[in-house]
Amino acid sequence: MVGWKTAGHEVRYALAAGLLRPGDVVVDAACGIGYGALVLDAHDDVTYYGVDRDISVVAVKAHARRSFVEADLETWQPSFEFDLAVGFETIEHLTDYKPYLDWVRRARRYVVVSVPIIPTMHENVFHAHDFERDDLIQLITADKEWRLFQYFDQPWEKSCVYVFARPGVSPVEPGYFRRRGLARRALRKLRRH
Repeated sequence: MVGWKTAGHEVRYALAAGLLRPGDVVVDAACGIGYGALVLDAHDDVTYYGVDRDISVVAVKAHARRSFVEADLETWQPSFEFDLAVGFETIEHLTDYKPYLDWVRRARRYVVVSVPIIPTMHENVFHAHDFERDDLIQLITADKEWRLFQYFDQPWEKSCVYVFARPGVSPVEPGYFRRRGLARRALRKLRRH
């Protein structure tokens, strides 16, 4: 990908890409230069929307299933439905993050976000808030339609990455293993050992 300096960011995009299914719609909040589109839409089977307040810096070409929207995340509300919302190192930049949380929680299946979990406002003049590890969990799951699916720290990034899911949502389509007989084969293999 881009290099070791962006490896932490790339891992986040790869995690989110693993939750996508062909035909899904994904919104990438604060997409920056747009390279996340290359990971999230790696197979050209996803509709990608990158949103940022300045899309003049986008270095990735738009095409039929890839669009970039210039908008203020403190006021923007998507006019379309989407399956996954991504927001890496985004919420701490928003003075009023309530409108952002409102639309993020409209995702049909997943919200994947990251935030610094150490104080950063004194180091970064663009950060409007400091968060602790549980703060984002409380903010997203305040809507009972959401639950924490997974999280992990990225110490070198001073961040935590969170995956939230609607109840009953699975990264694998229901019946996937049953249709392929994979569960039976795995059990037979375990019994032999």
